[in-house]
Amino acid sequence: MEERLQIEVGGLKVQIDRAKCAGFKDCLGIAPGVFELGDDGIVKILQSEGVNRDTFLEACSVCPVDVFVVLDEQGRQLIPK
Repeated sequence: MEERLQIEVGGLKVQIDRAKCAGFKDCLGIAPGVFELGDDGIVKILQSEGVNRDTFLEACSVCPVDVFVVLDEQGRQLIPK
């Protein structure tokens, strides 16, 4: 599986660095229906449609190892700050 994934969620471009994920599950605590850990213990996004933007951004921002890079519609980096 690719170590870096890119997905669009509600107009946001999200890059996931799977090599950094240590399985802390902080993102799952904020948005359990959006994220889960795969069989390999690495985070994955379950859904990209109809996700609450503020909840999604909060979930991405709590990652202690900055697995997520989130860009807005204009390409400005929102996460990590």
